[in-house]
Parts: sequence; structure tokens; C-alpha cells
Amino acid sequence: MSSDLFAPLQAGRTRLPHRIVMGSMHLGFEDDPRGAPALAAFYAERAAGGAGLIVTGGISPNAAGALTSGGARLDSADQLAQHRTVTDAVHAANPETRIVLQLLHAGRYAAHGEPVGPSAVDSPISPAPVRALTAAEVEQTIEDFGRAAALAIEAGYDGVEVMGSEGYLINQFLAPATNRRDDAWGGSAEARRRFALEVVRRVRASIGPEPLLSYRISLADLVPGAQETHDIHALARGVVEAGADLLMSGIGWHESRVPTIATCVPRGQFAPLAADLAAAIDGAVPVIASNRLHTLADAERAIAATGVEGVMLARPFLADARLVQKWRAQADAPGGPRDESAPADSPVVTPCISCNQACLDRIFTGRPAGCVVNPRAGRELQLPIMPRAAQAQRILVVGAGPAGLETACLAAEVGHEVTLVDSSAEIGGQLAWAARIPGKEDYSLLLDSWRERLARGRVNVRLGRRFTAEDIAGVGADRVALAIGVRPRDPQIPVHPDAGPDVITYADVFAGAPVGGRVAIVGGGGIGVDVAQLLAERADEVHLLQRSAHKIGSRLGATTGWIHRAALRRGGVIGHTGVTYGAVGADGFSFTDRDGAEQVLDVDTVVLCAGQEAADPVGALGEAIGAEAIGAEVIGGARKAEGLDLERAIRDADAWVRTTLAA
Repeated sequence: MSSDLFAPLQAGRTRLPHRIVMGSMHLGFEDDPRGAPALAAFYAERAAGGAGLIVTGGISPNAAGALTSGGARLDSADQLAQHRTVTDAVHAANPETRIVLQLLHAGRYAAHGEPVGPSAVDSPISPAPVRALTAAEVEQTIEDFGRAAALAIEAGYDGVEVMGSEGYLINQFLAPATNRRDDAWGGSAEARRRFALEVVRRVRASIGPEPLLSYRISLADLVPGAQETHDIHALARGVVEAGADLLMSGIGWHESRVPTIATCVPRGQFAPLAADLAAAIDGAVPVIASNRLHTLADAERAIAATGVEGVMLARPFLADARLVQKWRAQADAPGGPRDESAPADSPVVTPCISCNQACLDRIFTGRPAGCVVNPRAGRELQLPIMPRAAQAQRILVVGAGPAGLETACLAAEVGHEVTLVDSSAEIGGQLAWAARIPGKEDYSLLLDSWRERLARGRVNVRLGRRFTAEDIAGVGADRVALAIGVRPRDPQIPVHPDAGPDVITYADVFAGAPVGGRVAIVGGGGIGVDVAQLLAERADEVHLLQRSAHKIGSRLGATTGWIHRAALRRGGVIGHTGVTYGAVGADGFSFTDRDGAEQVLDVDTVVLCAGQEAADPVGALGEAIGAEAIGAEVIGGARKAEGLDLERAIRDADAWVRTTLAA
């Protein structure tokens, strides 16, 4: 088979237009009886953008396997109309696109009151006790998979995917840690495989030979008591024999303490495991690599270097619905995607930065998924693609942080003449600082994307000089957006005249201010944790203090916070919670600990990371512009610093351009 990413791929009797798979993502709309129109719009836009094979979010074959109470399942013909809304929309958007329904039984991961599993082994990430399935219930569950698969084909899906990875029920049957049965469904590796193989056989029998049957296989469980590699390879051979046309890679259980998709994971890290699997089945069916294959170069490298037949991406399709179209155009450009001489108007991908903030973190806390870098993801019906402006205007954007960058790019893309100014010599604001944190290097991909969009939109970028109100008025703009960001908040800690340590802010750290070997960081929120990770690599001793009695980083993302806390532990960062800040004196930094005892840290540097506040939200600059009768509006952190993050900055920009300029 060809290793070309854009060559067709034959999987069973299904011919796919290329080798890029849009992997399964649970969006949250699946569980809403009224969610079909939103799902249809989401998937149809990705189909129109070139997706060749789309795998839906997980749908349970019965009530016991639903992810949540009342969660999505397919067990009745009464449910077919909602699904036809989705399949009809996808096929209308792109007749070449194939969409398959993922069948997922949550097992012990079910977040309702009666989770079941192969054995009564409770899950560390689900609260309810697990009940072991009886032998009769195991047989009935297999029947339920078959019935759901047949209903999926009746609903217009081009096939089904059986979810056998990520620690859900089928994966639970396969692992010795969660399958302690001594009947026909456990006790030996062969018996533990039986449930998975019977499910695949029943599904194939139910759908017939024509539809696509994909099996998502766990290549590494990454938990104690997991499958051995030779067992995984034996399972793969059995799954193929049972009727699977395609093997999709899965990595890690949800309870695993090994990062698998966060930014700190090297891109392409797990592709060799997929290559090993392909060799183990002797190329009998295509094997699709997954996890952290986020750029065209990553995808091409995975296919060329490992011999897998395709790549699966999920979150990048949230970030950019036209990902495949843009990758194809990049690959066709002179020299391909790595040619620095490619023209400035090459298609610009909005990259996934693997932050998990608006996608997985939301899903795991019961909210619909979105995307930090794409405000339209999941809201395609509420936020249609912006039309070109009826009349071009001169737009001035003050501030080249995330809100200002997105505003300038969007305004240019809808047809306006845009000038972007900033006193800094570089774009990015605090995002550029975040990209320097160990494990967040991929944030720089978004900065690269903005640079390309600015060039493509012919935005006049003026950096490195502070613009006064008079300068700004002199530009003669029709509209002005003030996106001047935030500044570090002063926690009002007394600093004695004879203070020994230097007192600086996190902004000073990123600006290159000298930091001593012993450091106290005031504030244990996201900024404090980032600075602690950064300084742990260069300082001898780092203390991180916070007023809250909760554990350090407790408000970080549900799926990534533990990774950052582990990094702090590895870096030897010393945490102090429930403290009362004292003062900076000759002996160091004083505070009262959670037990009421007075403590003094003998440190060289105190770094203030106690939040942020709006930088000149109305101030002299805004008032002067208003006096000149120019339509100025404050957006981003300068409008409201509380709760500011990258997602809100980008959404602010989208809202301002959408309501003010795209008409």
C-alpha cells in the first residue's frame, strides 16, 4: 500500500479518499435529545472541509453502558431519526466522506449509579461501586452490540467502530487487573479476549460484509495489571479474523497516570506502537496511528517512517474544520509544508495546542465540548462563518496579545484594512510567555499561525513602540479595538527598606530579570505554577505559596492539572498552602503557615504571581480616543481581567468582529 498521506485507502469494501481519520470525540450533544442539529452542523462542516472518515462520539449499545445517567445509547428504532439528521448532513456536505458510529460501553467508567464490569473492581475515577456482570448479562451485552450496529447502518452510517480501548468495558475484560473472572470470560489471556472477539463477530454478522467495521485497540493500557504486548498483538489477529476492516490505535486508560495527549507528550510518541502492531498482523488490515500527530509534518512522518497506513486526529478537527483541505494545499505547495519560501497566501491551519481546556476538561465535568482556539467549534449553528464586509473600513487594533491578534486577523479576513500596533517587539503577549513553560511549547504553534494570517491578510504590523492617543488618532481609523491586555496584580505585601530579596513580578521573569538561586513565588494559581515549573529548572530551591488551603494547582484543568503537579514534584518545588503573607525583610520573606506559626524563607528573590488586573481599561488612552469621536472598544483582558484566559480572549475578538465589522 502507498505511504502517501493523500492516497486513497482501502479498508474492507470501503474506499476512503485519503489516510487522515477524524477520530472519535464525545462532544456532549450526543446526550441531549435535541442535540442532533448541533452534531449534524459540526460533522457536516468537517466533511465539507475534506474529512474522509469521521468517527462519532461514543454511543452505548444499552442503558448500562451509557457514559452518564440518561446518556447516549442506540437500542431502539425510535432513535433513528436523530441519527439520520447527522448522516444525511454529512453525506450532503461531501459525498466522499464516510461516517461511522462508535459503539462504546463505559463499563466501570459509567458516571451513573449502577456501573458494571467484568468483575467488581471499582474505578478510581468513578464514584459508584461496580457490579460484576453475570454470564447471562455478558451474552446479552454482546447481543446489544450487534443490535446497535444494525440500527446504525439503518440510520445511514457507513459502518461502526467498536471501542475496545481507553479503559472502557471491552478493555476492562482484556486486563487482568479488572477481569478476575474464573469462568469462560476470564482466567486466562485467551478467555479474557473472548468478549472482545465475540462482540466483533456479532457486529459483523449484524451489519453484513459491506459496511466498514473498525476496532479501536489499546496499544498500551498504561495502568498496573495491564495487557502484555504479545496479548495485544494476539487480540489484533483475532479481531481481524472476526471481521474487522481497520484497527484504530488507542493509548492509555483514562485513569492512567502517564500523559498521552497533553502538550508535554512529544509529538508522534506512540506511532511506533502502531507500526509494531501492523507488523504483528502482517498488514492484514490497515493500522491507523494516533495521539499527538497534530501537524502535516507529524502525519507524513508517521506514515513514511513507521509504515502505518494512516493517522487519526481528533482535537485538531475541533481547532480547524478545514484541516484536511488546508493540509492538502500545503502539501501541494512548492517544497511541501516545510518550505520556508512557500507563498504568504498558503492556507493557514488554526492549530490544536493540546491544552484540553475547552474540550476534554469540559466533557469530564459534564459540559459540552468547545475549543480554546476556535470559538465556533460546537457552535456552528449560533456562529455561522462570517461573511465578507459590505464595505471595507480602516481598523486599528492596539495590542498584539491573543485578543488583539485574533481581532486583527479576523478583521482582515472579512475584508478590512487593518493596522496592528504594540509596544513590545514581539507578538503574543502572555501567550508568548506561556509557550516558554516546559510542556507548553506547542503554544508557539498558535503564534506561528497568527503570524501567517497577519501576512496573508496584509495587516500593517507596527511593533516596538508605544503609541500615544495622539499617534492612534493620527492613523485615521474608522474603528479602534483596544486589546491592551493585563498587568500583574500587586498583592500589597510590605517590602522593608532593608529588604534582602529582590521583589519582581512574573512579567519581570519573562522579560529576563535576574532570579536568584532561592526563590519564593507568591500565588499558586496557573501563573504561579507555570513560573514554578520554569524556575525549577534553573534555581536551587523554589517555594510556591498560596492563601488557599486547597492543594497547589487545584483549579487547573481536570485532565492536565495532575501533570503539572507531578512536574512540580519532580522539580522539587516546595508547596505552602493556607498561608497568610507577611512581608519582605532583611531576613527574607515572612508568612504565617496553616498552623499559625510564623515562618521566614531565606530567599534571594520573591516573584509576585498573585493574579492580574486590566491594563488601562478606560484610562487616558481610551478617553482620548473617545474624545476624538473614533469608535473605540475595549476587548480581552483590558475589558475584564477576572477569569481571563486564552479562550475568552479569542472569543472576545470573534464577538467584536462578528457584531461590529462583519456586516
